[in-house]
Amino acid sequence: MTVLADVLDVAGRPERISAPGEELFVTVKLNCGGAVQRVVKSGKVPVPFTGYRVRAGQFIYSRIDARNGAFAIVPEELHGAVVSKDFPVFDVRREQIDERYLVHFLRAGRLQEKIRAASFGATNRQRITEEHLLGFEIFLPPLDEQRRIAAILDQADAIRTKRRQTLAHLDDLTKSIFQARVGDPRTNRYGFRIARIGDVSMVVTGNSPSRLDSDNFGSQIEWIKSSNIGGHVASRAEECLSEKGMSHARMVNRGSVLVTCIAGSPESIGKCSIVDRDVAFNQQINAVVPGEEVLALFLLQQLKNFPGIVREKSTGGMKGLVNKSAFESIGILVPQIEVQESVVNRLSVVWSEQAAVQRALAAADELFASLQSRAFRGEL
Repeated sequence: MTVLADVLDVAGRPERISAPGEELFVTVKLNCGGAVQRVVKSGKVPVPFTGYRVRAGQFIYSRIDARNGAFAIVPEELHGAVVSKDFPVFDVRREQIDERYLVHFLRAGRLQEKIRAASFGATNRQRITEEHLLGFEIFLPPLDEQRRIAAILDQADAIRTKRRQTLAHLDDLTKSIFQARVGDPRTNRYGFRIARIGDVSMVVTGNSPSRLDSDNFGSQIEWIKSSNIGGHVASRAEECLSEKGMSHARMVNRGSVLVTCIAGSPESIGKCSIVDRDVAFNQQINAVVPGEEVLALFLLQQLKNFPGIVREKSTGGMKGLVNKSAFESIGILVPQIEVQESVVNRLSVVWSEQAAVQRALAAADELFASLQSRAFRGEL
């Protein structure tokens, strides 16, 4: 079996970077998301250091985040940029391996699994050395076969990309419809009634049953986390609570709107979804159970259009925290029910299309995963 040392050559030449403020820096995104410019914030320019200067077409990875798929090919726009020694650099033997085939191999995830088992260091900060990386195996058919496999995977991936683009366009359409008919709660150009969320609904903050008692977890009801929130409907939770856990949990019925109010970054505050089944949820989430004056779907779209009205209440600094009382004080537009129903009816057409495209994307993802798995087992 071929190993990565057969297709990659160590190319990093230590160089003293004496004027970091004049340089372009590179970082590598997780999950094979590519090499991108690292934005250096004002006042955060590194002191002179010894690192590497990269060239377009070279392979680069993060020693710390290799286990999370931080691999990339350097793009043209980053030719001549610099990295620290935690980003080893390699030349690709293109007479041995097709670049697109290499990228697809890295994206398939099998290498990351092996790296996780072989990496060293503190939890979640394991480093993988060049020697270890080059020792990992790779399925390597002849170049023509590599190109054929890469072309198939490119086509399958293009379908997924188009589906995601369609979803993004539909999401923009829902926001445009709401904006045109209802406006912004911060300016209220149509003069609708504005009410506090807490005055027109019941707000419930989630919690976490103790993990010290494993009997709290089972299969009775989903336990939603912030990672399940963001789509129109909250995604299925991986963890569920037992009947005992339910007795300690906070739960809401279907038709409630869940909003992320504690997060690791301000941008995640305000993410929201509706639930189409009864659920329990953790303390990062505030659930809104609408009263008679506001429709759940109308509220959901308003929060999706204007997450800033939630983020403005955050007191969590660089992270994000909106407590229950602050959340209840958020002002929202509450037009007459007839107006809300009219808006929701128009949006429902788009939501139905979104659901259909989401199902098509799930099928495309499943096909792509199957092709990836077969490709690197020599079965494609």
